Amino acid sequence: MDSIYNVYWNEGFWLPKGVTWKQLENKPDSDVYLPQASDMTWSLPIGLLIFAFRFVFER
Repeated sequence: MDSIYNVYWNEGFWLPKGVTWKQLENKPDSDVYLPQASDMTWSLPIGLLIFAFRFVFER
């Protein structure tokens, strides 16, 4: 399972040349907030909830 994780998050595929995931981490003393993959944690469950709500009320 660990190898699938490493293949999926391969820096060479997702990021421009010379950029690493470490450079995109938010620093505690910085005023700049960079978006993180964890920011999308609730997007799928909320989307499914909206879809279910629409499905129920359109029937």
